[in-house]
Parts: sequence; structure tokens; C-alpha cells
Amino acid sequence: MFSIRKFWFDCQGGLSPSIAIIMMYLITVCGMGANAAFLVTQKMRLEGVADVIALEAMRGIRDTDLGLDGVRSYALESARHAAGEDSIDVNLLRDVTTIQFGQFDQKTMNFVEDDGNPEAVVVTLDFTADTGHPVRRIYYSAAGRFADMSVRRVAQFYTPRCYTSGIVAEGALEFQGSLSMDGEYCLRSNKEIAIKSSWSLGNDGIISAPPNSKLRQSVVNKHEKTGVLAFRHWKMAVSKDYMGIFDALSTGTLEDFNFPFLENNFVITVDIPRIGKRKPWRHAYPYDLHTGRINYINCPYEKDTLVFKKGTYKNLMIVTNCRIDISRYVEFVDMTLITSKGGRDSIEARQGLKLGSKAKACSSNTGTVFMTRGDIDVKRSVSLYGAQLIMYADDSANKGPLPTAVLGGNVNMVGSSIYSGAGLRFTKSVNYVDCPHPVSKGIVKNDYIRMGVF
Repeated sequence: MFSIRKFWFDCQGGLSPSIAIIMMYLITVCGMGANAAFLVTQKMRLEGVADVIALEAMRGIRDTDLGLDGVRSYALESARHAAGEDSIDVNLLRDVTTIQFGQFDQKTMNFVEDDGNPEAVVVTLDFTADTGHPVRRIYYSAAGRFADMSVRRVAQFYTPRCYTSGIVAEGALEFQGSLSMDGEYCLRSNKEIAIKSSWSLGNDGIISAPPNSKLRQSVVNKHEKTGVLAFRHWKMAVSKDYMGIFDALSTGTLEDFNFPFLENNFVITVDIPRIGKRKPWRHAYPYDLHTGRINYINCPYEKDTLVFKKGTYKNLMIVTNCRIDISRYVEFVDMTLITSKGGRDSIEARQGLKLGSKAKACSSNTGTVFMTRGDIDVKRSVSLYGAQLIMYADDSANKGPLPTAVLGGNVNMVGSSIYSGAGLRFTKSVNYVDCPHPVSKGIVKNDYIRMGVF
């Protein structure tokens, strides 16, 4: 202690060199901290640039007619504007940016480059000692070494699970028979989910009901801590394509829609004659319709009913304003049916309803879609294989209380979805099994983009 006091009160200059040495270390540490903070700030900024490039590249594919080279230039220019006009030299940005298109598997984190089917993009900004970067050509750390400023981002089109896998209703969901859902399923209601019999709901799904809604306590007890159950409201925009189809029919712009089972989007008006005046039915057979084409069937009278007779309707699209009746032994495979007829029983299938092929339920580039402005009445079994059954599809018309749609037979679903803009009641058993790659073709398009670090 005495030596420290003696040193402190020494007036012969011994303290100054010590302070100078200490200050050198303090300045170095402060410089390293400031440089590190600068590096972090700049890298965050460059990550933002990469995000913009990835997002705009996917938007360029979806929303423009540009080729892939044009999309690359469009994305780079968008990034330059987002960063600030004078902040980045777009020519230097091109030097350090690689934009690759192809397929991306989110589960395996595997990217396969494929310019012929660009459903994902990987953006790499290579800010290394060799390339420098367009904001400031070289970054140094305080130790005199190059800092790694490389950034990689991935973006891809996707269809949310609830469009393709499970049961969804804006109104109440009611299950009077047993309920079994396995795999990556979705069970959602914006009112309540009433399960009145035995149930089995796996741990890989989504169960969603609004706050303070009624839900069977045993379901809550099992899933409240698994991450499967969520109490919240949600919104699914199913009417965008529904109304868009009818607008496109009148303007001749159906080429904007993607139907993988059609040879082209050419519309053929099909005249199905009335059988009689007392029974205003129009009987249609598979040979009446045009494979690989859009078949438009008009019913000028309010009570006209389009009856699909025995056979398999495949690889086509039907758009109509008719009420629909489905006879026995009718199958619909890889096709889309849309009716603008609203109200109760706009589609009636007293002998059961089968959409899709069991053998091809989980195949790629397939899918059967039924979409109606009203509801569907089925007295017997419902079999959905890689299919989408959509009722009360027109959001703009779903005003006020709507009747509950009722499916009266056993329901068997494989990689399929059922949506109702109103309530939905199942009177018998419901069994759902998912597919590794659920169908997202047909009317429901890849309108969503998700992004991540790759």
C-alpha cells in the first residue's frame, strides 16, 4: 500500500508513460469495438439487400413476363433502390451476386438448380477478400484480417398447408362421428370445433380455433403444450381465383391461370340440351366434354340442373352457372369444376362423391378441385384423393348467417382438403391421411412467398 501511495504522489514523471501505455490499449479496444459494430451494421444492411433480391426475383417470376435474365436484372435494380440510389453501384453488385433458380426442399435444406421449373431462388452475395463488395470494396477487422461478409438467402413459392391438407371452416366445425387425422394435417375454424365422438389427432398437425371458443377438453389437455393447438383467428383468401375465373371468361384472359391437366386455356362452349320441361335436367356424359380444354356450360333457366351421368371425367375443366347433380358411378380425376350457383345443394351427390384417384393421390402435378358458391349435399360416402372440395367460395357473397353444409356419409381423405365459407357438419366418421407432397395444383395457385437463410 505504501509503494502505491508513493508511486501516486511521485512528481518526477513516472506516471505519464504508464498512462500513455494504458491509453494505447484503450484506444485499440475502442477501435476494435467500433469496427466490429460497423461490420455488424454493414452485414445487416447487406442481408437486407439479399432479402430484397430474393423476394423481388420470386415476384418477378410470378408477376412479370420477363425471362430469367430479365428477372435477375429486375431484382438487382430493386435492391439498389431499396438500399438507396447512391449507396450501391449496381455494376459492382452484379459482380458479387449469384442468383440461381430451381427447387428447394425446406425439410432437407436441399436446393437443385433448374431454370426450367423456377419455384425457388438462392441469392449469394460473395463479399470475400478477392471480390470486395459494392458498398466499400474491402472490410478489415481490427486485427488486420478480412472479415467474412458473405450472405446467402433463399425464397420459394409455397401454398399454406391449410389449403391442401385438412378441414377448414369459417363457421363452426361439428364432428358427430369419429375423427382421425394423421400426418401434417390442418383443422381450423373461426367459430368453434365440436368433437362429439372418439378422436385421434396426431402431433404433426395444426389445430386452430378462435380465443375463448369451445373445444373438447381432452384435445386441449393433449395438445396445449405440443405446439399443435393455437387459439387465434385466421383468414384464407379462396375467392380470389373463384371470382377471377368468371372475370377472365368475360375478358378472355384465362391464360393467367395455371391448370396442369389442360393442353391450353382455350374455352369451348358446350350445349347440353334439356331433357324436358317438367324436369329441367341437362344430362352430360364424359364424351360430351372436351379433354384438355375449358368447357363452359350455360343454364339460362333458374331451375336447370346439370346431371353428370355414369363415367370418369378426366383432364379437363368445367365452368358453369348450373345447379349440379351427380349420379351413381361417377368419378372426377385430375380436373376442376367451378359453379357459380349459390345456396343450398348447389352440388348434390346423393349416391356419394369421389374426387381423384386413390392410386395417384400423392402424385405430383395432379389434383381434382370442386368449387361452388353454395354448399354440397352428400348423402353417402365422400372419397377425396389429392383433391380440394371448396364450398361457399365467394367471400363477397358470404354475408349474414349461412346454412351449415352437411356431409352425410363417411369421409375418407388422402392428401386432400375441405373448405367451407360457412359452417360444416360431418354426421359420420372422418379419416384423414396426409401425403409427403400434398397437391397444390389447379385453382389454388402459388401466391405466397417465404424466405429464409440458406
